Amino acid sequence: MRASTHASYRARIDRARAWLDDHVLEDVRPADLAKVAHFSPHHFHRVFRGVTGESVMECVRRLRLERAARRLHHSEASVLSIALDSGFGSHEGFTRAFTAHFGSAPSVFREQPHPREARTREMPPLQPAQVQLRDAQGLTMTCMGHQGSFAEAPGVWQDFMAKVASQGLFDGSQQLVGRYPDDPDITPPDRMRYDVGLISDNDNPLPPPLFRRKVPGGRWAVAVHEGSYATLSQTYLRLVGGWFPSTGTPLGDGPCLEFYLNLPHEVPESELRTEVWAPVRRA
Repeated sequence: MRASTHASYRARIDRARAWLDDHVLEDVRPADLAKVAHFSPHHFHRVFRGVTGESVMECVRRLRLERAARRLHHSEASVLSIALDSGFGSHEGFTRAFTAHFGSAPSVFREQPHPREARTREMPPLQPAQVQLRDAQGLTMTCMGHQGSFAEAPGVWQDFMAKVASQGLFDGSQQLVGRYPDDPDITPPDRMRYDVGLISDNDNPLPPPLFRRKVPGGRWAVAVHEGSYATLSQTYLRLVGGWFPSTGTPLGDGPCLEFYLNLPHEVPESELRTEVWAPVRRA
């Protein structure tokens, strides 16, 4: 497959997965995703599996189960409530699917220590003044999607910046943002998804592999990370693993965001500042 064709296919699958993020709890049909991606249903199945490594319905089920796993750890809702909220029709069907995927029943999984807990105890807790609660409007990202380990992120950002610069889409004034929907303690590294991008209301056509993604508004808990991007995980631990449980604030189901307040070519690594946004579940 030619590079231009591969980039086009990838961008179209990324658009389909962006749509899936907003509709995963609905009665998703592969034909709906094929329409979003502008593929015939026959070709869409092959391309989707080729790009993502799983079928459409395998992806839907996994995303629902991973969402349920996060809620088991971060909420006190009943297993039945989580099953129904995660798109499963019954407690029994959910339990079978969850056990097959994670190796333990939902009730047992909930009682197991979260892998994050031991690491969180080693981190100094965030103080109240270090976390802000913000209500934010929705935004539109011009972005490039990626699936794979976070270790690959620097190369993804490099490719993205080269692409938007070549298209005249970045002049240094736009806010750069990363979107991270998956929990690395739950999602396998080769299935981790993230979008690198910038905030833009420009509605001109985008060349592949770029695409647009709507990020809905809501309430966020915001902490500022200072220093190397390599240590961002520590701020996530202190926020998601420490601040949320200690304050009783309910963690939302949506992705975390990163807003880059300055960039490596502007300041020394020790002076980098990155806002980490984690969604708050509305009561």
